[in-house]
Amino acid sequence: LDRSSAASDVYKRQEKIFVVKGNHDAFLEKHIKNEKVKIYSSRGFKYKQYGFFHGNAKPLKKVFESKYLFCSHFHVKEFDTVTFIVSKSKPKIIVLPPFNPLILGKRFEIESKFLLKFLKEYEIITPYGII
Repeated sequence: LDRSSAASDVYKRQEKIFVVKGNHDAFLEKHIKNEKVKIYSSRGFKYKQYGFFHGNAKPLKKVFESKYLFCSHFHVKEFDTVTFIVSKSKPKIIVLPPFNPLILGKRFEIESKFLLKFLKEYEIITPYGII
């Protein structure tokens, strides 16, 4: 199996790709010119019961009304591995780990006063493997 053609086939099947700009993505629109890619501000977007935003920005009101919220920005790495932070409050907030191996990561710290009140109680989830 030619991996490059397999990856290309997966990309072709995607109807839409959603991207939330982060604080280091100032020129993202200039580099991604594809009708399948929809780029949102760091305040995020809502898709069904899921909200997505970048952790350096307060999410839009409609995004925050989601049942599950996914955010990034914190570059969390605990125990030198990929780590997810999951709030014990509602709405359920899932902090995504950095997937770029060049991002070093650090122990989990909340810089956002807005998020701090929702992430007072959380659990650290370290999967055994990521496919």
